[in-house]
Amino acid sequence: MDLRSESTRQRLAFISEIVSRSVLVTLYALLVINLYQDMQVNFRVSSFLLLVQELLLVILLLVRRPSMSTSLRPQEWMIAFAATFLPLMLRVHGNNAYLIGSMLSSAGAFAGIFGVIALNRSFGIVPANRGIRTSGIYRWVRHPLYSSYTVAFSGFLINNFSLNNASILAAWFVMQALRLLMEERHLAQDPEYREFMQSTRWRLLPGVW
Repeated sequence: MDLRSESTRQRLAFISEIVSRSVLVTLYALLVINLYQDMQVNFRVSSFLLLVQELLLVILLLVRRPSMSTSLRPQEWMIAFAATFLPLMLRVHGNNAYLIGSMLSSAGAFAGIFGVIALNRSFGIVPANRGIRTSGIYRWVRHPLYSSYTVAFSGFLINNFSLNNASILAAWFVMQALRLLMEERHLAQDPEYREFMQSTRWRLLPGVW
């Protein structure tokens, strides 16, 4: 075993943890502030639920457990951060509030809160193993937080349709799908996760994928 190589890997993992946590706390805190300011102007149930969800994520980022293993592949970091922050480019378009759009946005944000609670201190951005989660909403899909965002953003697009928003969400979905597959490849090194993959069939949406 190359002790110097292992030491270097541990040092890089430690540095990456500090950098990613600092950047993420800052960005998510800014997102919470923006959501709060937007809600002051135009209160919506979905906006309030999303504010609660993102605030929980800020708290969990501060107290999240160290990873047992973290991907150090630059391309996986790029894809993970793109999938996380592309939605910040979305813009409210018009004053539409279709019932189906509002229901999807609220349902997605509500499910997201349960996803965050179930994920607890294992939350992260890049592929990493911070403990395998199998309880709660994870009994239905392997990536419930991503599922909730998919539903919520679908509702947002219905109420705020524009080519710009549609293009951003199309790119986001591709990045999110790649991120999901990268995470599973990384976590599949753990026998417990391979067993979880066998017991929970669907990745994102039951009956679809």
